[in-house]
Amino acid sequence: MARFRPLVVLPLVALLAGCVDGVTLGAPDFAHQYRPTEMGHIGAERDLRVEMYNNPYPDVDRRDVEAAIQATMRRAPTVQPLQFSFTPDENALPNYRVVLLFDAYRPVAGRDLCDDAIRAKYTPEPVEGRIRMSAAFCQSEIPLTQISGRVSEPNGYDGERFQSLIMEVTKQLFPLRNPKLEEGRCPDFMLFCP
Repeated sequence: MARFRPLVVLPLVALLAGCVDGVTLGAPDFAHQYRPTEMGHIGAERDLRVEMYNNPYPDVDRRDVEAAIQATMRRAPTVQPLQFSFTPDENALPNYRVVLLFDAYRPVAGRDLCDDAIRAKYTPEPVEGRIRMSAAFCQSEIPLTQISGRVSEPNGYDGERFQSLIMEVTKQLFPLRNPKLEEGRCPDFMLFCP
């Protein structure tokens, strides 16, 4: 028997694409392979590699920007406290990484972010007064989670607005549950579920 699902798609998208102090996020996407319970093995007890492409503050030393991003990511409430690192040690698992791409001309799909050859095609096209980013948590070339976002009037790489963007993106990349794994879940675009 089919059950009716009310049209809640638009309000749900509006909630997911929330706005926090000038930060706007797209709806996150998850692969069936994303298992929150595995995060302790992947990045809680060892470094989890982070790669940044297109420095959002080109006039600032890249290492300073990376240090600010890393500190913010480590403070983000994720499934477990994760050891994000731009300079991971030898214990980091080589197949797992977080990819951050800034100021591409449009949001970039996780599949493109996780593929080194395709990602290299996205050159920065900054917009005055705004920073755009796409992010993915990758297992080799498979995006386990992905999201895009932007911040208006960012106030420096160590400022509240830019840090809010990084914080919100990190929270969405590492949620407590994978909605695609919930038993009996009907995709959001369907009005009726079997």
